[in-house]
Amino acid sequence: MLSNNILKSGEQMIGAIVITFNPNIEILTKNLHSIIQQVENVLVVDNGSNNFPEFVDILRESKIKIINFEENLGIACALNEGMNYFKKKKIPLGIDLGSRFNSP
Repeated sequence: MLSNNILKSGEQMIGAIVITFNPNIEILTKNLHSIIQQVENVLVVDNGSNNFPEFVDILRESKIKIINFEENLGIACALNEGMNYFKKKKIPLGIDLGSRFNSP
């Protein structure tokens, strides 16, 4: 389990990459609220979810950035996009909807 403080590695901050595809909105909401307390930034890469309009509003949190693919390009493409986003800025932490986090 992650610590209660924002994760750091040396002087670099850790950013979380959350990959979504038709997520359970309740689980996504709970996880994102927990994750944003534990890392500096969160990037949600949505893989063309049919229900994206239903959960886009919860992604408007200031620490959450969004990349939305028009279609499902696969987890590898989504992770690569996330890695490119955090390149040289942060140490990325890849997370999918199977990941569970307890609130600090």
